[in-house]
Amino acid sequence: MIPAAQLKNNNAPAAGGGPLMINGINPMPNRITVTLPAGELLFWKLSGREALSESFALSLTLLGTDARIDRSRLLGQPVTVTIPTQSLLSPRYINGKVTRVAVSATELSGTRYAVYTLTVEPDLWPMKRDRNLRIFQGQTVPQIVKTL
Repeated sequence: MIPAAQLKNNNAPAAGGGPLMINGINPMPNRITVTLPAGELLFWKLSGREALSESFALSLTLLGTDARIDRSRLLGQPVTVTIPTQSLLSPRYINGKVTRVAVSATELSGTRYAVYTLTVEPDLWPMKRDRNLRIFQGQTVPQIVKTL
């Protein structure tokens, strides 16, 4: 059983991809981390889609001890995912906003956790919903006004 105090110290259970803690020491310091204003949630899983000339979409699965976190409080919040690299290069950072939230539950090592599945998309994701957009490059304001 994993005590709640251990979760607050950012030590998620080892089952399913969370960091393994041995005597309070993380033997895998190069792990994926998530920075989110709701700090009581811990990274568990990551999947996503990324392609050239398309916006990315990530599915973050986070664990928490409280299933009563207001989902509307998470929507629109900025998220930073830090992915370590295998070499001495700096880690990869992915920034976006939470566009969808789903909550379920799971049991790991005899303890029940709230599972929050967040969809993260780029800050400009609302532009996908509106098709009446234009970008004006290399033009002065009078030229843009004349075009419109």
